[in-house]
Amino acid sequence: MVLIIFSGCAGLLLVLGVVLVAGKGAMLIAGYNQMSKTERAQINTQALTRSTGLMLLVEAVITEAVGLAAQFNVIWAALILTAAIPAVAITWIIRLRHSPHLRVNPLPNS
Repeated sequence: MVLIIFSGCAGLLLVLGVVLVAGKGAMLIAGYNQMSKTERAQINTQALTRSTGLMLLVEAVITEAVGLAAQFNVIWAALILTAAIPAVAITWIIRLRHSPHLRVNPLPNS
């Protein structure tokens, strides 16, 4: 039962990741809808969606691994992988936030 739940979550992440890697679905990214048109013009939407999609694909693999570890009672692996989910997301967001390739017109170094 646990594996079915985790596989369903991983499948959802996989579908969303594939859509975003394809460069579609920018409106699914949190905060993108609240940007003004001038702010959106400064963002490389293709790079943003691809990077976010890759993060979701990584999260899908980790989520499925957590389900497998829980199914086979490898508790220590399930705990480590569960801790990896927010760690990957936070690290990816920080990296994405400071990435110069997301800006169409990069800001000069100050």
